[in-house]
Amino acid sequence: MKPGLKNPLMRVTNLLLYLSFCGLIGTGALLTWKLVPGSQGGHGLTVLDMKRHEWGEIHFWLAAVCVATTLAHLALNWPWLKKIASSGKAWRLLAGLAAGLILIFGIYALPVQGSQDNRDRENPPARHSGGQHRGR
Repeated sequence: MKPGLKNPLMRVTNLLLYLSFCGLIGTGALLTWKLVPGSQGGHGLTVLDMKRHEWGEIHFWLAAVCVATTLAHLALNWPWLKKIASSGKAWRLLAGLAAGLILIFGIYALPVQGSQDNRDRENPPARHSGGQHRGR
């Protein structure tokens, strides 16, 4: 990379990273505390004429921008990471990257289960008639 190009790219990357991170915090707080899931969260509540699902889409795309700019930031700082952050020891750098990948894919690999509420709705308990049984 040309020496004069790295500094402007770093500035743009850092700005995008900061703004996308702030947007993630804002939309996450909005989804968590204002447009809460449940009886009112999914039905009728809006902010700027957008419902919870639409804000969730914005939250997702902000996360995608944040991940992309983080990768660009790491790529632009690769020489520093190799030299300073790992103290010249490649295993430290590889261990840090491996820990991040394990965290990402480990969380994604967790099994998905239905909540108890969903199971109760799908399999309601059998209702018994008040003790009176009719004979044949």
